[in-house]
Amino acid sequence: MLRVKDIDHYSFYLLGLIILVIGLPWSPFLISLAQAIILTNWILEGNFTEKFKLLIRRKGALLFLSIFILHLLGVLYSSDIQMAFKDIKIKLPMFIFPVVIATTKPITINQLKRILVFFISTVFISSIISIVALLGLTNHDIIDIRSISLFISHIRFALLINICIFSTGYLILISDKKKRIVAIIYWLLLTWFISFLFILQSLTGIVVFIITSGFLLIRWSVLNSKKYYKISGLIFSVLLPVILITYILYVINKYYSVDEVNINQLEQFTKLGNKYSHNTDSRQIENGHYVWLYICYPELETEWNKRGSIKYNQEDKKGQQIKFTLIRFLTSKGLRKDAKGVAKLTDVEIDYIEKGFANHIYINTFGIYPRIYQIIWEIDQYLQGKNPSGHSVTQRFEYYKSAFNILERNFAFGVGTGDVKSSYDNYYNDSNSKLDTKWRLRAHNQYITFIVTFGLIGFAWIIMSIVISIIKEQGFKNYLFIFFFFIAFLSMINEDTLETQAGATFFAYFYSLFLFGFKTKTQKNLFDEQENIEGAI
Repeated sequence: MLRVKDIDHYSFYLLGLIILVIGLPWSPFLISLAQAIILTNWILEGNFTEKFKLLIRRKGALLFLSIFILHLLGVLYSSDIQMAFKDIKIKLPMFIFPVVIATTKPITINQLKRILVFFISTVFISSIISIVALLGLTNHDIIDIRSISLFISHIRFALLINICIFSTGYLILISDKKKRIVAIIYWLLLTWFISFLFILQSLTGIVVFIITSGFLLIRWSVLNSKKYYKISGLIFSVLLPVILITYILYVINKYYSVDEVNINQLEQFTKLGNKYSHNTDSRQIENGHYVWLYICYPELETEWNKRGSIKYNQEDKKGQQIKFTLIRFLTSKGLRKDAKGVAKLTDVEIDYIEKGFANHIYINTFGIYPRIYQIIWEIDQYLQGKNPSGHSVTQRFEYYKSAFNILERNFAFGVGTGDVKSSYDNYYNDSNSKLDTKWRLRAHNQYITFIVTFGLIGFAWIIMSIVISIIKEQGFKNYLFIFFFFIAFLSMINEDTLETQAGATFFAYFYSLFLFGFKTKTQKNLFDEQENIEGAI
């Protein structure tokens, strides 16, 4: 009969770490299974006295754990206890991983490479499945390019892609130069992941990639002893953001380059002799053309119903009135909104309109121009007083406004762990928010969520705990941790990263693995010391 003491606990620990990275891109079940294996194995291993002593000496791990403890304290002044404990359950990975990883013998560089290879391989397979879906070879109807992320949210998938990009770069740096085939594979994977990130059109992921790349390039330039590489690296790191900003300004300028229209000379009748409708007060535009000029509603309805499978007065696959999607799409192509305009649409364009594509440039699945244009359009509509519901960027403005109003009444300590959702709900109802009910969400910014939950005092503690824990563990000297730090903490500007179990697991796992989990000089000394003490006893 197998006894607990006969189990190879370290092998089970490694197995759990590998299963988790396999599960991150697509399987909540594997994520839960991996955590169960890691925690159960740690408990069965015993040696709690030694583990406790080691944890006490890992000041960085203790500081990181204090964030979870702060969530526990937040339960004490929450009125919604059920929601509070639900949040604690979500945050459990932030307790499990630092405790287990910080008190387990560090993995070697080769073992770390094996974990990264499993992770990169799994994300690669997931990205290939996404491309297959994009090509229409699956049963999934892709109505938005970002929906090619079939298993997890497109933003989280973009963050995993970023981890793969910089992990692959790390494997290239440490790979055996004699194994050229391996190096070629790594370079091909690196190229693929960068390309796929732009195909996915997650602006969060792209911005995170550019900023992280720029910082690492600056760091490499500063540390490089050769003057040529130092200067060229610094120049290129400056050019990256300049090119991005210049491109955004170009798109903005192009967006607001509008047709010159003489209101007094607008044609009044279509080729079929029907009267046009002209709303000269509206300034809504698509690709520089006014949306509400040259519209003949009867011709639109008749001609569309001849060609479309979704009727004129029904909704497209995004839940928008298809007649408005049609009007915007025709405008984007510079066509008049009449029978002749609809007749000029191709069958492919008819299909895209039914999917909810309101501008022909959105059909382009490669490049970031369509995404930048869409954001400018959202902001332009918001400034005109339109409802931001369903618009990923501008509805966040409403979230931030709500958060600041909640914070005014809970400045010091916040609303507590369990009362964040109810506080937002109350504000939306009391202020008669213009947001539709299903879009009345939380901040979508982890830093703001921390402030609302724990106030400025709690937020200051969280930031201090993170920064000091990194300093204690010499994390800023660790390439793997540096790129993860930028990816994770930049993503928190645009996402409530820690408010879902998948997000909390992603953050706690890589934070703990890269900071506490493998043999840096500090960790090696701690464990060697511990082993010497145990041997003496």
